[in-house]
Amino acid sequence: AGKAGQKRPPLPAVDEAKLMVRTDFLLPSASLNCRFCTVDYKPKLNETAFEMTETLQNEGMSRMFKAATTRKMLLRAANQHLLVDWIVAIRNFAQIPADA
Repeated sequence: AGKAGQKRPPLPAVDEAKLMVRTDFLLPSASLNCRFCTVDYKPKLNETAFEMTETLQNEGMSRMFKAATTRKMLLRAANQHLLVDWIVAIRNFAQIPADA
């Protein structure tokens, strides 16, 4: 904190190119369709984790062996507030009609 009447030194110039976030290496290893998912909060797993379960109806020959396929993914948020935000956002998105 400076004294009253004193000017602060100017901030150094910022190279905006260095601030750009690289996203070319962020490739998803898995994806789930939220419209076919249920979201379960299981505090016994972790205080800030929730589980998404996707259930898809099988088609073609695979339907003969099994009617549906399920995949589960455990996701962790940085804190409890973000955990609630993510769960609410996913549940709200799942309610949007597919043609919207």
